[in-house]
Amino acid sequence: MKPLLSNLLREPPMEGIVLLNTDGSVKGDRDGYGGLARVTNGDCILSYSGRGPPVSMVYQEMKLIKRGLQLCIERGVKHIQVTTDSELMIAYIKRQKKPPWNCIHLLSLSTIV
Repeated sequence: MKPLLSNLLREPPMEGIVLLNTDGSVKGDRDGYGGLARVTNGDCILSYSGRGPPVSMVYQEMKLIKRGLQLCIERGVKHIQVTTDSELMIAYIKRQKKPPWNCIHLLSLSTIV
């Protein structure tokens, strides 16, 4: 299973696909992240949020995408479409660009399942 990635999507996912929408923030000495997963009719099947020590925006975005994928997989979701407002995250995940060294472990699918 390989998640489908896209920039912000304003339409509901196709039948049988769960749309995972994520966003993170780093401001000074604080950070936060959150996401939610919706099905075709718009119902939210999970939401999550968290905080941690600020590392970088890249780290934060990767961490929250990974957490959302973990939660979806734990709930038995097999078809996931991830949306993000970060084109850089898409490039890192698709291996079009090399991520910072401290984020490489977050890209490993073996750490998700």
